[in-house]
Amino acid sequence: MASSSLNSVKCMKTLENSHARVRGRVPDVSVDENSENKVDRISSLPDSVICHTLSFLPTKDAAATSMLSTKWKHIFPLTPNLKLEFDDSGMRKMGEYKDRLKSWISAAVRLNAQSLDFKFLIQSPRWFANEISKCTRLTTLKITNSPICVLESLSLPTLKLLNLEWVGLFNETTISNLLSGCPVLEELIMVDYRVYAQTLSVCVPTLKRFTLQNCMHQDADNGFEEIKDFEVVIDTPGLEELYYYDYHVAARYTVCELMLLQKARIDLKLDQDQGGEEDSISYNVNVAELVMTCLMARCLFLSARTLQVIYCSGRLLTLFPNLVHLDLDLGVVCPRIWNLVIHILHCAPNLFTLGIEMV
Repeated sequence: MASSSLNSVKCMKTLENSHARVRGRVPDVSVDENSENKVDRISSLPDSVICHTLSFLPTKDAAATSMLSTKWKHIFPLTPNLKLEFDDSGMRKMGEYKDRLKSWISAAVRLNAQSLDFKFLIQSPRWFANEISKCTRLTTLKITNSPICVLESLSLPTLKLLNLEWVGLFNETTISNLLSGCPVLEELIMVDYRVYAQTLSVCVPTLKRFTLQNCMHQDADNGFEEIKDFEVVIDTPGLEELYYYDYHVAARYTVCELMLLQKARIDLKLDQDQGGEEDSISYNVNVAELVMTCLMARCLFLSARTLQVIYCSGRLLTLFPNLVHLDLDLGVVCPRIWNLVIHILHCAPNLFTLGIEMV
């Protein structure tokens, strides 16, 4: 019992001295590790450094630091990044789920959060967009598992990065409405998204980086069968980086001139499920033309599947005058692909680096 009391006294003295140093009453000097008065060097750091450090912690752990002292209590609200993640599977009533989510969003608004990451186990509620739009300083938003019809009323004037995973696009206007509410958007990431419409159209003049990965286009009125005449439209004249990976291929790709493009990575599979031979040829030609819209790129990656599509299209590629770095995944080597590689090299007179991957 005496030993326990002695330890408590030591702990209290350590905290008192730490708080006094923060207020400038005790000099910050090193002492022996066995001394009763140990230096709290973390609390003596500038608030900006502590705040930056807390931004790398999960929100729950960062919030727990507010219990350390009065100083830390006032630092946590200044943390620039707030990651909202809680398990909503245990919610017995929708009202309980709604109240908890709204309380988190309200906290984000009060703290002027700049980065939010939502992962829903159930679809986001319809009032979600209006609440998020109150975050007037938000620059980064990631949402997983939500129908875009819920998000299309978003109004985020400072948002620079929008990351959508497992979202559902139910008609051709919802994505346009969503993007029009982000007037300074610079990066858009769409991964494993579901499109229940004939066309996916992305029109963002300010966009600099665009990632499309695994677009599932399904007919919701016909047993969710794949839409055969699906079209992808990319109208982003200021684009600098394009990353396109897709196994659920579209029938047509319509892309504006990308005169500012610096990097491109294209990975599209050879079409084998299109309606007939004529449709298959048309698809292959469209993919070849998609690659040719990257003619201003300085760095380019083409997968083995993409190379096969280009070869089957019978189209000759145009000149790539700025290309200095080229990466090719040849897959299983065959003579016809080597002939295409030689043709591509002739189209890149300023090529400096060539990377080739073979199985």
